[in-house]
Amino acid sequence: MAKIIITKDDSLESPLREFGVRVGDVFDATINHYPDGSWRWVIAGGYDGVDLEIEPDECAILSGPQERPERAA
Repeated sequence: MAKIIITKDDSLESPLREFGVRVGDVFDATINHYPDGSWRWVIAGGYDGVDLEIEPDECAILSGPQERPERAA
């Protein structure tokens, strides 16, 4: 688990503003890995009980694991 801060809220892939998430919001998040080797931060129950996925370029790590997972080769 890590604490992340939102640094970008206008990505086409993840329209966070539609879910009330704004730059400067802080969340506890975990990492979700996908079969293609990609990953995203996940905020469990972030919006009306729905998990929110945060792209790596939409946030910064405040505390917790400081190394971001690498894409699988």
